[in-house]
Amino acid sequence: MIIIKSPSVAKVEDLWLLQELAHPEYVFTEPVSFEECIYPMDGSISLGEYNNCLIICDDSAFTDLLASKVFANKLAPFEETLSAIFPGSEILTIACHSATNYHLYSLALNGKRLRYKGLDADTPRVEYGERLQEETDIYDRSRMINGVLLFAEGEAEDDDEFEYTEDQLMEDFAFGVAGRHLGSRIDEDDELNEVVFRKYKGHSLPGKERIVAQNKPAVLEKEKVKGSWLSRLFGKFR
Repeated sequence: MIIIKSPSVAKVEDLWLLQELAHPEYVFTEPVSFEECIYPMDGSISLGEYNNCLIICDDSAFTDLLASKVFANKLAPFEETLSAIFPGSEILTIACHSATNYHLYSLALNGKRLRYKGLDADTPRVEYGERLQEETDIYDRSRMINGVLLFAEGEAEDDDEFEYTEDQLMEDFAFGVAGRHLGSRIDEDDELNEVVFRKYKGHSLPGKERIVAQNKPAVLEKEKVKGSWLSRLFGKFR
């Protein structure tokens, strides 16, 4: 998921933006809710607005690129593109997956990497840049015990209250950092799932690199979706 805070450009056309992000021949398919467009596993990209932010959700192609750690201290191509389109706006990319307690986030502004962090249960933390306030609040309740950084649920004094490893707090870190732009943690914001996202799917056609679909307005009809958006994000139904 990519969150662009206070986009410096009032409005850009979805299809033009997708073209700039190197996704040719995308067409509008349907309106969807937030829980439906998180990790959809169908090659789609969805866009929506919330709390003066532009939100881009996809199958994890963007975050998978960042997971390689090659871009820990420099911008990935999609971040460079978004920084150029939205000068003065923070570009925040976030991912997490419960299978390995994996979480990652990166922050870019005006073509520069401000922050990067990624780790899972089996891989040590890789980070770049100064920690964000949202992270510091969590690290403040940690303690090194027998050579292991452990965390408590809240304020604590005794060592036995520090029982969580950093990877086990993926929700606290990932959702907390997302709150930097969205105004609250993702899992605590019911209004976010009321937002109508515009879903697009792509078709690669030989010799063409332009997007030929037309942006279509639509009204979202609410319906029950199997599993919560949180479960989908963590891949529990995969």
